Amino acid sequence: MDLVEIKARGAGRPHDRCMNPAAPAPALAPLDPDPQHVAARALRAADRAFDRLYGAAANPLRQLGALVMFSFWLSVGSGTYLYI
Repeated sequence: MDLVEIKARGAGRPHDRCMNPAAPAPALAPLDPDPQHVAARALRAADRAFDRLYGAAANPLRQLGALVMFSFWLSVGSGTYLYI
């Protein structure tokens, strides 16, 4: 069967399965197979939870860059002090 015959018969329309109950159901795609999307959704959920707990301005996840830079320079400073 070629594409012209398929289009002529109207196959592929949503109501075709209702007209032909013997036709197999289309395969359902998994909700979110990509682990990056799952991780991003988990991070957003944690971010919303921390927003409710601490408020948006004091959310530690939103301040993570500043906390990392502070920790980095603190370790550089203390390492320099110990080395000298």
